[in-house]
Amino acid sequence: MRRYQGEDLAQGSRIAIIGNDTLGNYVVSTPLMTLLRSRHPGHKLDLYSGPITQDFWEVDNRVDFGLQTSDVLQLPASIRSAKRYGLVVNLEDEEWAAKLAGTLCSADSAVVGRCISLSTGEELPFADDEAGHLAGDRNWMSPDLMARYPSLLSTPFIGEILCRTAYFTGEIPQCHVPYRDVRISVPDILISTCASQREKLWTPSKWIDFARQFKQLGFSLGIIGASPDVQRRRWKGSEVEDQLVLDRYATDLRGSLTLPEVAGALIRSRVCVTLDSGILHVAGAVNTQTVGLYRYGYSTLWAPPFSSVFPIEPSEGESVASISSDQIIYGTLAALGQR
Repeated sequence: MRRYQGEDLAQGSRIAIIGNDTLGNYVVSTPLMTLLRSRHPGHKLDLYSGPITQDFWEVDNRVDFGLQTSDVLQLPASIRSAKRYGLVVNLEDEEWAAKLAGTLCSADSAVVGRCISLSTGEELPFADDEAGHLAGDRNWMSPDLMARYPSLLSTPFIGEILCRTAYFTGEIPQCHVPYRDVRISVPDILISTCASQREKLWTPSKWIDFARQFKQLGFSLGIIGASPDVQRRRWKGSEVEDQLVLDRYATDLRGSLTLPEVAGALIRSRVCVTLDSGILHVAGAVNTQTVGLYRYGYSTLWAPPFSSVFPIEPSEGESVASISSDQIIYGTLAALGQR
């Protein structure tokens, strides 16, 4: 196996993409998937992800074959025996993903991202060029990232970084997800209070204050996400969603929509207010006016650089919980065109 540096692939070979099974990671990888299909139109693309994002990748026309990474040993025999991946693109930094990349590679495969050889246990070095240095850089959140890679990066957004480490130059496509219209009345404001980590959370009292004020202003609110029991098992912050529904501040849409339908509902809403989560990335991908609450310093890498997304961060050294209700209320009014 060798490092990919933008060359053509052997005719008839396939492309494998290894992605973490999170909604945000899936969305930020879509510009790269779009470019791979454009650059290598005759090659099939296989995505290794999981059940959380399956609603999307099952209907995504960029993906020819999807597989849960836990089921890698159950690959179809035609792929498992032929080992005809001309290109393996690993989007994740974890060791499991590097080993999976090594599993999918044959002797003549080209690789993007971390890759550990199964036969030697050694990691494949990154190429000694600017894209290779960016791929091996462990500090993508650094404020001086663009200054260190001036000929590569036009934004510090992770979606662009992934494309540049795969040797794509020029304009980067916007994130795009499959969507389906919904046959329900969609509230004016869709909110999501859950996140993967507690340090991403806003306080319950501020969410309730936010909902109360917008209800008094005559706006309808809805909560989107996984079903309540799944929210409680997988993410943090579901208790405030339960309270908002109990107090009749918001309509409960959790678990009632597929991911393409969530995207469709976001298109029909007027604004989305959410923590730094997968919902934020879906909202950005469908150009919904979006107010996103970020930890300090995280919006540089993770906020989609779209005019529809309004990232709000606390001051340095402060937590997301310190962001005031007034900041989010003002930002939401601005997104609604009320300021």
